[in-house]
Amino acid sequence: MARTSNRFTRGSALFTCRCCGRSTRDTGRGDNEGVRLCAECYDLAGEENHMADNGGDLYSSPQEVLRLISVIESKGGNASCWADLKAAAEEKQNV
Repeated sequence: MARTSNRFTRGSALFTCRCCGRSTRDTGRGDNEGVRLCAECYDLAGEENHMADNGGDLYSSPQEVLRLISVIESKGGNASCWADLKAAAEEKQNV
């Protein structure tokens, strides 16, 4: 059975996301624990990187970017580090 990205790895250490400040754990995807980001911030960092490498184009839809930011905020995180990405997604959504 495949793991879903919303599950933590059993026995993994708790750490604080260095972007949004939420307490989180290793998701088991093998990506977020090394950079100490929650799963949502890790995905948003990928979006930001893709935009920088591809002339401002998002990898996902603007709606997905805004959903990830909403998840961070709904779980008590501070999504202010994603303000520029949020503005870009909102702009693309309104075009």
